[in-house]
Amino acid sequence: MRIEAGLKWAQVIEAAHPFGLAPLNGFAPTVGVVGYLLGGGYGWLVRQYGLGASSIRSVDLVTADGRLLLVNEQSYPDLFWGLRGGGGNFGIVTALEVALYPVKEVFGGQVLYSIEQGKEVAKTYLDWVETVPVELTSAFRIIHFPPLSHLPPLLSGKTVVMIAACYNGTAEDGATLLRPMRTLGTPLLDTFTQLPYSQVAAIANDPVKSLPHYYYNDHRAMQSLTASDIDAIVEVMANPASGISVLEIRHLGGVLAGIPEDAMAASMHDVNFNVWALTTAPEINMLETGKESITKIIQALKPDASVQALLNSLGYNDVGPDRTRAAYTVENYRRLVELKDKYDSQNIFRFNHNIPPSQHEG
Repeated sequence: MRIEAGLKWAQVIEAAHPFGLAPLNGFAPTVGVVGYLLGGGYGWLVRQYGLGASSIRSVDLVTADGRLLLVNEQSYPDLFWGLRGGGGNFGIVTALEVALYPVKEVFGGQVLYSIEQGKEVAKTYLDWVETVPVELTSAFRIIHFPPLSHLPPLLSGKTVVMIAACYNGTAEDGATLLRPMRTLGTPLLDTFTQLPYSQVAAIANDPVKSLPHYYYNDHRAMQSLTASDIDAIVEVMANPASGISVLEIRHLGGVLAGIPEDAMAASMHDVNFNVWALTTAPEINMLETGKESITKIIQALKPDASVQALLNSLGYNDVGPDRTRAAYTVENYRRLVELKDKYDSQNIFRFNHNIPPSQHEG
């Protein structure tokens, strides 16, 4: 499928669905396609089909010196390697072509429990994901719902734990696979059902419109998580005064483990979890408590993977060469700098998660 710059995933999913096909989109339908793919991209099909960047087949790119290049495996293959995960460091993408995948329906939804069951649900989740097939991708969330009138009373002003999951298979098999996470006492809410892929956004049910708030987020890519990691996370998140709006543990792995680290710029060869936390506030000075809580959680997690950050999870507060460098293996980052020297030696494309050319480093 050919996709021009500016499109969002909702439009691509809608166009592909009548043909029984799906892109490797993210959780939220409002995310822009090009930026997501250039950063790597990991959504509901990542464990089965890999990173979104791996679905790129060709790119129309305007370079720093004004050339319009058709970039693919045969034409500018070095640049093609770098664009799949190197972000917006090498030019302006005007269009790209991506592969689609045979997905018509999925079994998905979310199940919510009270925060009092937080440690039990989280530790059960870590054991459970060790057993699931690659066709199933999931996320564990702890959410502080604000006291808003349009929310159900069981959620308004409450802190809950959530398991959201997507299984590319039959409803019968999906129900069997999800049973261990849906029967931990009495759930507050359970929305699992068979869905057309055109409605996949209902699984995460992320807001379509954001409040006019300031925000801060941080994350860490992990190979494994321990019981002590869960204790540290839940201890902070169970406190309503933590200031953190949501914390997510996203399960990765699957086919990613079999993709060589140097296959493209983005590598998640040994990343099995991404731990991400967000705080929001109507005034910037009100973010401090949440920032301190997030830092406490992140510092408690000991990095154990070849990359410590994921480009798609870096917020605007995370800009800086050290943080960007952490999103790549040592060898892949070296190759990206070489590409920057070749295609943008003056660092024209620098208002991003920047990979500076060698003469600009430091």
